[in-house]
Amino acid sequence: MSTRNRELLLSIILFPIFIPALLAMVQATGDIFTGDSDLMLWIKMLVGYDIIFTTVSLLLFDTALHAD
Repeated sequence: MSTRNRELLLSIILFPIFIPALLAMVQATGDIFTGDSDLMLWIKMLVGYDIIFTTVSLLLFDTALHAD
């Protein structure tokens, strides 16, 4: 039962982190299909999201790897 709770907790924690990327992907795809000119806003948001989380991941990798 505790393994199932851990799996559920991870999903709940990661959901708010994933929402901005999901929103930007959906809006960019919609802009591509409709031909709107506001596509670059969503692409810039995705690039910023990637830069932030890649940087944070690289900075915290060593700490997470050696955590006791």
